[in-house]
Amino acid sequence: MIIMKKAQVTILVIIGLILVALISLSFAFKESILEQAGKFELTKGLAMSTEARRVQSDMKGCVKDVTELGLVVMGLQGGYTAMNPRIQYTTETQTFLNYVPYEGTAYLYFKGQNLVPTKEVMEKQLANFITTYMTACEKEYTDLEVTYGKASNVVGIQKEKITLAVNTDVKVKKGTAENGFKKITLELPVRLGTIQNVADQIIDKQIKVSEDELCVSCIARIASENGMTVDINKLGDNIFYSLNDERSKVVGYEYTFTIANKF
Repeated sequence: MIIMKKAQVTILVIIGLILVALISLSFAFKESILEQAGKFELTKGLAMSTEARRVQSDMKGCVKDVTELGLVVMGLQGGYTAMNPRIQYTTETQTFLNYVPYEGTAYLYFKGQNLVPTKEVMEKQLANFITTYMTACEKEYTDLEVTYGKASNVVGIQKEKITLAVNTDVKVKKGTAENGFKKITLELPVRLGTIQNVADQIIDKQIKVSEDELCVSCIARIASENGMTVDINKLGDNIFYSLNDERSKVVGYEYTFTIANKF
């Protein structure tokens, strides 16, 4: 049997009252604490206002659209979003394969040379495209005052996905209250790393087999081993491979990556 003295009971009661008071105060000042924490970036988004979250959500949706547009252009041009005239294939009239025109597709095989861009080159190409067209995401609001800072981004091309981290400084003001955010992150299930590797394998195999004859079975086998199909088309003296990846969806369609070849 434990016997507690009167003084001990009194101390426990006092401690209990202090705890109750602290809990009550924490609830009373919760909003104020979070607001101050947000200003000093002590919380990871917990203090972001409803208005700032709304702007961030709108901007993230727009950045996704811009990124997908960049991916379509990249697939259309053989891994490039901006083209050097020396590696372009152009025709006087556009020729279409499904929705993809051959106009401007890069030579990734050119008279025995492997010109497939590296993942690092493709990352820079896509990042530059997104940065260039992100101004379209600077939406105006009738009920908010939004200030957009200069944006920079880092693109990561992996086997099964693309990652994007946009560093920005967006301020959102409503009345006297001001909030904001500094980053937008995004992932897209596009197997661009795998596609780049498949293109590289196809061109390497073509060089080993023949520098002036098409190895159709080699191309089909490498594509199939990686869960893709390939269309082969001839236009003039040029041959085009279109790698189709059903597991990579962009704007609701299977992703297509086109390669121009010059024998």
